[in-house]
Amino acid sequence: MSAPLPGAGDHAPLTARERRLLLWLAVGAISWRWVTAQRTPMPGVDGCHDLWLAAELAQGHVGAFATAWWHGLWALLLAPFLAAGLPPFFTAHLLAAIVGGLVVWPVAAAAQRLREGAGVPAAVLAAVAAGPVLAAGAGAPTALTCLVVAMASLAVARARPVVALLLLLTAALAGADAVRVDPGTLWTQWRVGLGPMLLLWPVAWLPPRPPRARWLHFVALLVITIAVATGTVAALAPAWTPLLAVLGGVGLARLAGRWRDLLLCVVVGVDFLSAWQRVEPAAAAEERWLGRYLAHEHGGRGELVSDLPRVAWAFGSRPLPYTMAQLLTVAAREDTVLLVLGPGIVDRATAITTLGATFGRCRLSVDGDEAAATIGATVLLRRP
Repeated sequence: MSAPLPGAGDHAPLTARERRLLLWLAVGAISWRWVTAQRTPMPGVDGCHDLWLAAELAQGHVGAFATAWWHGLWALLLAPFLAAGLPPFFTAHLLAAIVGGLVVWPVAAAAQRLREGAGVPAAVLAAVAAGPVLAAGAGAPTALTCLVVAMASLAVARARPVVALLLLLTAALAGADAVRVDPGTLWTQWRVGLGPMLLLWPVAWLPPRPPRARWLHFVALLVITIAVATGTVAALAPAWTPLLAVLGGVGLARLAGRWRDLLLCVVVGVDFLSAWQRVEPAAAAEERWLGRYLAHEHGGRGELVSDLPRVAWAFGSRPLPYTMAQLLTVAAREDTVLLVLGPGIVDRATAITTLGATFGRCRLSVDGDEAAATIGATVLLRRP
């Protein structure tokens, strides 16, 4: 039996009224993620890799599971639904929304154990956090990581250090597995990655502090430091927002009712606005259209390789974010028949010249030319 973490006794459990509120919060969290998902035209970069992997598993290609363990776990959840004939992106939306909604329960339980009255405010913060909402819309496995982090926070609150450590290590190994959107300015990264609930964190630091909360403070500080140092605030931090939600709920529970409600309304409003504004534009769907168009014209002849993973996913090839050097290497393989160079390839003219003996510009239809121009892509076809 594991030794308990240092801390005082547990606070009063959630009341029947609070449990009913949590049920409605879970429904609201699922609904908000679903609404955002319907406005998201394409899966994220990580999300399309998960969808490709799930499709491989649904077809019985079990060897694909070894490509990435965390991607594999999410894909393993998606695979049975894909095998039953459900659309991949729809399935990812549905599961991400449901799992994201379930996160409010362990978050509320953890916060309530640390401080009486903190459970419901913490659940509200977890329900509306912009980063996980956007990730659910992109079909990314961030919701699964959020659930693991929420369970780890509950294990800390329940003084179960071994369980907490195992869950935290699991979440850490998942890495920066979140929605990939244009990070934009530093301010936008912070809005998406951590959100306004970060402003509630200092309130939770004020004495008297729940002794067990010190471990959550330490993990939160460590995650934020790593995210800032590596420039992955928008990618890494959303998966850890349940931990900040617990601490934010503890901080809100310290305040008088009027101030608590006012701050909570501000946080909810900012997170709603951030999630609504940061959804990718509909033009992103051109990547899917171009991939499917190329599959219709050249499918079955070989693989498509691109630094735009979502074009490769729509074509049916494995979607990987290749660099310029990797593209040149993979282009030498005989089974590579199409190269799609995105706007991220800075020295595109040099690449076209280098590959000129093997690849030439692919003739596209008028619609194909428009789609390629919209996303800033150049399509090359292997010469006969």
